[in-house]
Amino acid sequence: MEKLEDITVPMQNPRVSKWERPEAGSVKANFDASFHQQSNKSVLVILIRNREGLVMVACTYLNEHVLKSTMAKVRACLKPIIFTNELGFRRILVAGDTLTVFKRVRTTEEDKSNISNLVNEKANEAVHSLAEEGRRYETPKYWIEEAPKRVEEP
Repeated sequence: MEKLEDITVPMQNPRVSKWERPEAGSVKANFDASFHQQSNKSVLVILIRNREGLVMVACTYLNEHVLKSTMAKVRACLKPIIFTNELGFRRILVAGDTLTVFKRVRTTEEDKSNISNLVNEKANEAVHSLAEEGRRYETPKYWIEEAPKRVEEP
């Protein structure tokens, strides 16, 4: 795998109210994680769109043995960067609930609070729908140049 340092990953202001297109020549990777405390499982979803809003790739991953929602969100932050690199994308805009996660990762104190979404519900509606879809699968699920119908519109 090539060095992750070579990838341009600008951070987007997470308080947006609608889907915003990436710069020309870039793709946008929206991500989220849904955590189920009773089963210690989380569903990680990534939705990659081009500038026109067309789905390039959509995927869901089930993670087991997840003890905290923070752990689910940290995994969710890293996966789109690794995944887009593996697919050959070099200019990506990653959007999700990153601000809260990075604040918590940098502290040495135990954080017992719940993580809430900083991305406006409307802006991340497609990713939330994809998370609901992902709960149906025990193994990773991928869609190439398509996604479940309710996820297609940006």
